[in-house]
Amino acid sequence: MRLVLVALNARYSHTNLAIRCLRAAVWQKVSPAVCDVICREFTIHDDIGTVVGDIYALEPDIVGFSCYIWNIERLKAVWRRLRLVCPQVVFVCGGPEMSDLVGDLSSEPAAMGNRFLEENPEVDRVVSGEGEQVWAEFIGRCVRDKSSLFKGPRILNLEFGADAHRDGGHRGGQNGGRYRDNGFWVDPYTVEEDFSHRYVYLEASRGCPFHCAYCLSACDDGVRYMDVEKLAPVLGRLFQWGARMIKMVDRTFNAHPWGKRVLDIFREEWEKFEGKAGTVMGLPKARIHCEMAGDLLSNSWMEYLASYPPELIQVEIGVQTVHDRTLSAIHRRQDFSKWADKVVRLQHEMGISVHLDLIAGLPEEDKAAVLESLDRVIRLRPQRLQLGFLKMLKGSPLRDEAPVHGIVYSPDAPYEVLRTAALSYKDLLELHGVEDILDKYYNSGLLGYGLDAMARESGKGRESGKNTAYADLLSALAVFWQRRGWFGRQWQRRDLMNNLEGFLWEGVPDDAARERCIEALRFDYCVAGLPVEQMPDWLHGPAEVNRNCWEQQDKEFWRQRLSSGQTMDRRQWARRISVSCFRYNVPVELSVGLRTGSRAGSNVGSGFLWGGGGTEVGDGDLFWYLFTSFSM
Repeated sequence: MRLVLVALNARYSHTNLAIRCLRAAVWQKVSPAVCDVICREFTIHDDIGTVVGDIYALEPDIVGFSCYIWNIERLKAVWRRLRLVCPQVVFVCGGPEMSDLVGDLSSEPAAMGNRFLEENPEVDRVVSGEGEQVWAEFIGRCVRDKSSLFKGPRILNLEFGADAHRDGGHRGGQNGGRYRDNGFWVDPYTVEEDFSHRYVYLEASRGCPFHCAYCLSACDDGVRYMDVEKLAPVLGRLFQWGARMIKMVDRTFNAHPWGKRVLDIFREEWEKFEGKAGTVMGLPKARIHCEMAGDLLSNSWMEYLASYPPELIQVEIGVQTVHDRTLSAIHRRQDFSKWADKVVRLQHEMGISVHLDLIAGLPEEDKAAVLESLDRVIRLRPQRLQLGFLKMLKGSPLRDEAPVHGIVYSPDAPYEVLRTAALSYKDLLELHGVEDILDKYYNSGLLGYGLDAMARESGKGRESGKNTAYADLLSALAVFWQRRGWFGRQWQRRDLMNNLEGFLWEGVPDDAARERCIEALRFDYCVAGLPVEQMPDWLHGPAEVNRNCWEQQDKEFWRQRLSSGQTMDRRQWARRISVSCFRYNVPVELSVGLRTGSRAGSNVGSGFLWGGGGTEVGDGDLFWYLFTSFSM
């Protein structure tokens, strides 16, 4: 028997954990010699005909589809076309999009009020809920009796079959439970693959101690933990197969001290691999991405993270909103003010990359409230700040409560909110523009000092008591872009910087203030490693000097500070070093100096002051900075 498990990922760099878990679960039940299981991954951007042709060529007996909000519409197109050429193949769907398909298993879908199977007659079976045990049981029956492919209930969950069972292990909250395998975990990575330049996903727990109304975990009964020691050999293999970014899918990684042991194992296994690999040129560091709850960043966790190698970890924290009324409406416990300073410590003192998330479209929150949340969070200077939009997930409590909050959402996946009682569709469209600007200028690392300068200078003169300068700046920039029809186009980093010229003339009418913004933007341009010879004319500073670095290399300055560059020839110097001057000491006067180097990525320059402020040029002191594209 041949089983093909299909995933359509959002992009090539992603991998699908579910289909690998299902493959492993089947092989625990039946021998690979009896059931050939093939995992096939595509992206939502791939041609449907190509996807269908690839699956067809494998001559499967069963095709399993991993269904999510981002791929369900494309998958429907796949199985509708595939059914026409594979009339005898059994199609089975599972995943979060099937999580609400429950009811009397002996009943027809119409009797259960479930329209999915009626609307998708090509689908033969649906696995609802956790799939490993159910899927393995179903395949085991089909292997023993092939007629089982075409008979029995069409909706399968943990009640399916005499051999299927609910896991009887411990369920506990954030403080309970032993480290115990509760039956859900299987080793998903037993077949060698090339994971270079791809994200690899792992889980070590299921469930969440919180019950946020917009999340499927709101229906979970506590948290289940696995025996984390089983992760050691898995991680060892993944490193050998090229994996460098490991993303833990656990809902709340720091809900239990167990998470520290997971991080210990990750570090131990990486150090073993790194030691065996030796000093390989260009070997990137591995990194583990963990989603943590801000309210659970205890002193113990902060002490632990302070001692952890910062280059090996990346932390994501869902802020969602800073407003108590909205938090109450979504049943979320959180006090942002009590842990905001811990984010600053993680990012800027410990050097740990921090990603923060916000959600627009939540109940009781208008546009002004969303922008206020954005402003308060961006002031923490996380490496990345995501402004997402509420999705009304099937099976989530908030979807049932939508009429209470005046929430109207798209009937098609991903079920994004279109308007609420507090937020119009027009407001949401404008916030989408802010999201785009945030990604292009902040998350890209392009603007650091310039963002602060523009927020400071354009925010002067606003009404007393209002302190949302950063959000107001991003919102105004989005309006500026919308008027010019720039959204939806591809832009190079240099062009993105050049697009700010007209905005400065509109938003910062004072000449002196505008000049200060230009100075900061030129600093960002140089730090980003953009070609100085292509710098737009309006960014050139006062008496800009084209220093010939080759002629300067014999000075004591070069010998003391650029020893790593002494062996470079004239061409290398010209390509990798630039010098610029500024009317004020940009990184000292603005508040983002700690984050520039860590946020801007690999293609950056590093700058340091030379010449000081003691050189009188023109009408004031000039501060000279040298920018290099190598580590000093």
